[in-house]
Amino acid sequence: MTTGSFAATVPRLRALLGPDVSLFSGTYAASEAVIGVQLELDSEHYTLANGSAYFEFVPMADADAAQPTTVGPGDLELGHEYEVVVTTAAGLYRYRLGDVIRVTGRQGSTPRFTFSYRLGTVLDLLGEKTTEAQARQAIFAAAEQSLGSDAVVNGYALARSPQDIRSRYLAFIELWPDGGVTTAQLQTLAENIEHGLRHYNQTYWTLGGLRGRMEPVRLILLPVGSLDRIWRNDRGVHQSASSQWKARNLVSSDADIESLTRMAVWMGTAATSSIEVRTSHH
Repeated sequence: MTTGSFAATVPRLRALLGPDVSLFSGTYAASEAVIGVQLELDSEHYTLANGSAYFEFVPMADADAAQPTTVGPGDLELGHEYEVVVTTAAGLYRYRLGDVIRVTGRQGSTPRFTFSYRLGTVLDLLGEKTTEAQARQAIFAAAEQSLGSDAVVNGYALARSPQDIRSRYLAFIELWPDGGVTTAQLQTLAENIEHGLRHYNQTYWTLGGLRGRMEPVRLILLPVGSLDRIWRNDRGVHQSASSQWKARNLVSSDADIESLTRMAVWMGTAATSSIEVRTSHH
């Protein structure tokens, strides 16, 4: 899959493969059912796999309800996000996958969509609810602006700061290759990540920085391989199969945050005086 948390690997993979090699993920599948099939090369879009299961969808406005309403494939609205619910021939009945999709169109009468994120992979300190997709957009746009390419991002993770009195995000990032980036470039990168968070998730600013409740993001540069070391240990603790393991770009464990911080080779905080508010466009 090249969407959701795995989208973070695409710029680096594209740089390694070159422009003439197509990316094709084929299917978007869970253990419970095949959810979608990809019909084009170099596409993020899937077409619903009718017949794999009986599909229902929970509108995200109702996702926190004890008994949320559901809609069928014919009632999905363009541009809206939904949690996927499946009933299968194997015996699962109205099972909520926890996967959130965004509807992008139709193939005939069949919905087309992109995978957005999994429930629970949202950073929410003050009600701002920053998703993995918004975090990724902020990080990669900042790298493009500050360092000339998003392909230099080898990996990243966003987390809350467990030590600051006021709320703050920590942006852990690995750059490829190691070294060669100046302190001035890293400081600019921190400023642009803060720009991006405000741009792609406007409530990050309106609920946080605007009211003086959220400090600007702190950028923490890691040696290449640091994140992989944490994720491998995490997979071992949970004894998950490699085929079932999902990359995580939002970190909630205090132990993981502490371990990553100890590996830092540079830290810097975005300066509020140099940051202007940008209006988000969806």
